[in-house]
Amino acid sequence: MSQPYVRLNIRVDRPLNAESIANSIAEDYREARLPAETRLPPIRFLAHQLGVSKNTVQAAYDELAARDITESRGRKGVFVKSAWEVPVTACAEPIAPAKELPEEHKGSETRVNLSSVFVDSSLFPVKRLEQCYRAAFKELGPQTESCYQGFPPLREAISHRLSQRAINAKASNVITTSGSQQALDLVCRALKVKRVATENPCYIGGRRLFELNDMEMIGLPVDPFERQDLDAWERILREREPELLYLTTNFQNPTGYSYSSEELARIAKLSSELNIPILEDDWGSDMLSHGEYRSPLRALAGENVIYLNSFTKKVIPTLRVGYLLAPQSLVANLVSAKRATMIATPVAPEMALTNFLQRGYYDTHLKKMQRELDSRYHACLAILESTLSEFCRWTLPGGGPQIWLEFISPIDLGGLRSSMADRGFDIVISPKRFLGPAHLHGIPIGFAGISTETLESGLKALAQELQIFLSTTSEKKLRRTQKI
Repeated sequence: MSQPYVRLNIRVDRPLNAESIANSIAEDYREARLPAETRLPPIRFLAHQLGVSKNTVQAAYDELAARDITESRGRKGVFVKSAWEVPVTACAEPIAPAKELPEEHKGSETRVNLSSVFVDSSLFPVKRLEQCYRAAFKELGPQTESCYQGFPPLREAISHRLSQRAINAKASNVITTSGSQQALDLVCRALKVKRVATENPCYIGGRRLFELNDMEMIGLPVDPFERQDLDAWERILREREPELLYLTTNFQNPTGYSYSSEELARIAKLSSELNIPILEDDWGSDMLSHGEYRSPLRALAGENVIYLNSFTKKVIPTLRVGYLLAPQSLVANLVSAKRATMIATPVAPEMALTNFLQRGYYDTHLKKMQRELDSRYHACLAILESTLSEFCRWTLPGGGPQIWLEFISPIDLGGLRSSMADRGFDIVISPKRFLGPAHLHGIPIGFAGISTETLESGLKALAQELQIFLSTTSEKKLRRTQKI
C-alpha cells in the first residue's frame, strides 16, 4: 500500500497556473508547515481538486523540484524535504446532563434545496443493498442475540478498513451507532465534558446535541479561503480551557473546508500540549477521489483522538450505521451510554452492511459515486464561473458535497432567501451556525444532491436575484447622492 499523501489547500488568486501553485506549496515549505517525508498529492488528484490540467500540476511539481524543495521517488510519489513530528496524550473521563434546543427553520419539500449535503438518491446502490438485506434475514433467525457494542463481524470489517489507512484499530475498540449523530450523542453522554471547542461556523447538528447536553461551546474561527489561524486557536484554547475539541477534518459542514496535513499536525500537537482530547468527525474521507487517503488526526495523535465515521451519506441515508473508534479506557462507558438509549442493537442493518462490505460492493459503489461527484463538482465550478464570478468568490474543496460561496458585496441574506424561495429554491443562511457574530457572508451550495441541469437553473436564478439586489442598491445610493 502506498504512503498516504497530504491534502494541500492551495490559496492563490485566479487564474491558477503552475507558478502560483508552486509558490503556494513553497510558502508552506519555507514556514515548516509540511510534515517530514510528506508525500504530495498525486498529479491527477491535485489537478482534479483545482480544476486545472494535469500538465499544469506537473509543471508546478517540476518547478518545486528545480527549487530543491521536492524530490520524486518514482512510483512512490513526490515528497517534500522538511517538518516536525507530533506527540500524543490520553483521553478525558465520563458522564453528562440535558436541556432542549428548538429546531431550526426547514425549507419546503416542494422547493429544490441548493445547500443540501446529501447525495443524489439515483446514485444509491439499492439493488445490491436489497441482496445484502435478504442474505442477512436468511442468516438472522429469530433467536439471534444482539451485542450492545455492535455486530462483531461488522466491527472486524471496520477495524480492518481503518488499519489499511494507517490507523491502529482493533474490533474491540469499535462501537457501532445509529449514524454519526448517535455517535456524537454517546460521546456527549459518556464524557465529563462541560466545555467543547469546535469550528465556527459549526455543524448545526453538533450544536443541537452540545446544547441539549448543557455543554458550553467555544468557537474556533474557520475561514475556508485562508490557512487557518492556529495561533489564534491556541490563544482561545489556552484561555477558555475546553475539555474536548470537536473537528470535522474533511469537508466541514457548512464551509466544505478540509484541513491541510500541516494544520492537522499542528492541531494534534496542540491537543497533546494542552491535554485536550479530540473528537474527529471524518465522515467525508470516503468522498475523496482516486481511492487514496491522507492520514486522519487519529493516525497522527493516536488514542488522544476518538474517531467518528458513518456509512449513512455514502450508501443510503436510511441505512443508519455509524461508528466510533475509542481508547479502551472509554469503550465501557460509551457502550453503557449506547445501551441506555437503545433496547438492542439493530442487527439486521449491521449484518446487511457487513455483507455489503465483504462482497466488495462498498468499494465498487464508492468509485462510481466519486466519479459522478467529480463530474458534478467540475460542472458546478464551470457554472459558477459563467454566472456568479462578478458577485462572489468560492472555495475549491476538490470533492465532498458542498462549495462555499462568499458574496463580494453586503447582501440581505434573509431577503435573498425569500426571493429564491419564490423562484422554487431553498438556500441555507442559518445564523445559528455561527458562535457569535458571523465573520463570513455567504452560503453553502450543494452540488451532490441535484442534477447539473437543476443546479444550473438554481445558480442562474441566484445570479439574477443578486443582480436585482445590487441594481436596487445602486439606484438608492444614486438618489441619496442627488439629494445631497
